[in-house]
Amino acid sequence: MKKINLRELYPDVYTTDFFVDVTEEVMETIRAAERVLYYRTRIKDANGKLVAIYAKTPEELYNKETLALEQIENATFHRKTPTVADFARRIWKCTVRYCSMSWCYPTSSLSIAPRLTKRHETAWS
Repeated sequence: MKKINLRELYPDVYTTDFFVDVTEEVMETIRAAERVLYYRTRIKDANGKLVAIYAKTPEELYNKETLALEQIENATFHRKTPTVADFARRIWKCTVRYCSMSWCYPTSSLSIAPRLTKRHETAWS
């Protein structure tokens, strides 16, 4: 059994020394995890928030960063200049919302359709 200080592993959680007995297997796992290095960069997303990107190699980080920046640029571009499909979808939503109003399809007794048919029946008779 080995003693480890959790404050050394998690300094943001443990502000004071906190010693724990662990087995050799756990100790080897902790040592292996400490050897893994990650590269990190932060970029701003389409909403202006910082997003962290992690990778094991600088090349992988560069590839991930360029891919993320392309996706953010596409999202920002489509927001600024909508495509024809986006425009049609907005028009369709407005049309459906407009025609679903009660006065668009009259159902009351004052409907104009029966008056037109009666007037035309008398005119053609």
